[in-house]
This record gives sequence, C-alpha cells and structure tokens, in this order.
Amino acid sequence: MQTIIKPFAEKNAVKVVAFAIQLTEQFSPDHIASIVNITRETQFFKDEFSNFTDQVEMSLTIGPDGVQQHSSANGILFEKKESDEQISWTTSINKDSIIVTCRAYTRWEQIAPKALKIINEVFSITKSVKIAQITLEYLDEFHIISQQYDWKKQLFRDNCNYILPSIYDNDSFWHINYGYFINISDLAQPLLDNLFINYFADEQDELKHKVNVRAQHKIVVDDNYDESFIAKYFGVIHFHSKSIFEEIIHDNILKLFDRGVK
Repeated sequence: MQTIIKPFAEKNAVKVVAFAIQLTEQFSPDHIASIVNITRETQFFKDEFSNFTDQVEMSLTIGPDGVQQHSSANGILFEKKESDEQISWTTSINKDSIIVTCRAYTRWEQIAPKALKIINEVFSITKSVKIAQITLEYLDEFHIISQQYDWKKQLFRDNCNYILPSIYDNDSFWHINYGYFINISDLAQPLLDNLFINYFADEQDELKHKVNVRAQHKIVVDDNYDESFIAKYFGVIHFHSKSIFEEIIHDNILKLFDRGVK
C-alpha cells in the first residue's frame, strides 16, 4: 500500500506541546526584573537551556515636551538547542504567564515530568503568586504526500463528530474551528476545549500540503501554586486530549504510533 500520509514524527504526530500557566495579577516591574536576574544565574536554567533572551516592553509617553520612549523588563525566554541547532525546549517567563514548550515530543511520561520540573523551578523563584488558569495545547501535524488518493478517508475516522462531512467533497483547502465547555469528573471546573483542524499549503515548508490538528484546553484554577495539584490537572487534561485525537484519527494511522501512556 502506497504511503500518502506522513505523521510529523516516527512514533507520533506531535509537533509542539505547550504547558501554560496564567497568573491572576501581573508581576510588578521590580519583581519581574528580579525574576529575570535570578533565573539567569540559577544553575538549573544554565544546565537545561543553551541560551536566553531578555524580553523588553516598550512604551511611549506623550507630554508637553514631546514623546518619550521607555523600556522595562517584561520577562525572559530560555531556549534549548540540539546538535542540529533545532530548538527542542523553550521556557517563557512573562509578567503574567509561564509557558513551557516542547518541540521534541516522545511520550507523555517522559515529557510531562520535565515540563513540570521547569514550572516548579520557576515558581520556587517567583514565590507566592496566584494562578488564574492553566492551559495544555497540542499541535499534531500530517504531511499529505499525494492528493490523488482519497487521503481524507485514510486519515480521519469514519463518522467522526469533529469532522464536517462537507470536507470530503472539497478538493481545496479548508479549516474547522470550534470550541465548547465540558465537565470532567476529576476537574473542579468546566474545561474549555478549542479545536482547530486545518488543511493547508505550508508556506514555510515548500508549500507542502498538510493537516494540522490543534487542541487547546483551558481551565480556571484561581488558587495558589501547588506542584501536585498542577501535575494532576495537566495529567487529566492530557488523557482527555489524547481521547479526542483518537476519535479523530483513523485506526490505521494510530497503529503507526507508540500508543503507550503517551
């Protein structure tokens, strides 16, 4: 059987996974400047990341004497590069959020502990701050090698509730975007699911035809940071996201993946 669909990676289709924590209040300019200085000198971040970039916020003040430009620390971005110079991990610490991103996904039980370790290290420096919400986002990608075959029926599960029937008669590009709240027994608040399923020509990759399946999940927390609590919530949301992906993608494609506890 000719291969007409190529997942992003050998054992999964995950291109990016991001762990985000939104804070209830912004750090003050002095606080974020202190956090930037401390993280730059912390051995953990020196060991985990190969370089960093200070994030600067620019503002303008218009007064009788004209326009004055001001700059202040807004955060810091850490990056880890592999031997091929590809970025595998990033950590962004901003005035109101912490975002850890992995671009070298393997399995959940390998990636999640590392992401949570980074988040815990950040909160050990930021001290007592209150969390507004947490977000887990997956971007899965498939390269459609040949459009001459009925690739949609090979990629998507039959009678999938997340796919519009009209796409099967559409030979051009399309996108499906929608969101909804869902109650999950292990989560104290409703979870907001946002799904984006796109078929497009990738301008950054020689106009190759691709399908992206992006699943973003947000939940209101409104509580102080607690390592075990955050780990539990990210774990529950991950398995929920995985179940959605497996309802969208055809079994013949899923068989190609390492489908343990991903």
